Amino acid sequence: TGGSRHTGLAAPPHRNIHVKKCVQEIDAQFAGNRYYEYCYQANYRKIVKSERTFKYISEYANINKIKKILLAYKLFYVGCSRVKKELTVFVSADKVKSYKQQFIDTFSKMEFQVDISHILGNLITVIFDYQ
Repeated sequence: TGGSRHTGLAAPPHRNIHVKKCVQEIDAQFAGNRYYEYCYQANYRKIVKSERTFKYISEYANINKIKKILLAYKLFYVGCSRVKKELTVFVSADKVKSYKQQFIDTFSKMEFQVDISHILGNLITVIFDYQ
């Protein structure tokens, strides 16, 4: 067994520097983009602060979060476009607790009736009446 061998998620220091530089360029390109900041900013910070860049790069490059957001958007769009009389959406209060008021304000601006009484357990009910 001669020479050094890198296993696991650790990479040689020169590769970490190259990856960090690429990630910094991406971050600079999307600076101020709220979608980028929501989906990637936390992972970017981990990469920049860490010596083990490759440990966090897979999270940074993961597009599943974006796929989930787009799927939710598509489902909501289809629901809105096909509804005949009334559209009712149930949202877990726990899922929106960090931006609950913004969530309520946004749906209220779109003329949805927002019920936060939690009659159905931990759910927020959002209703749009098409009459």
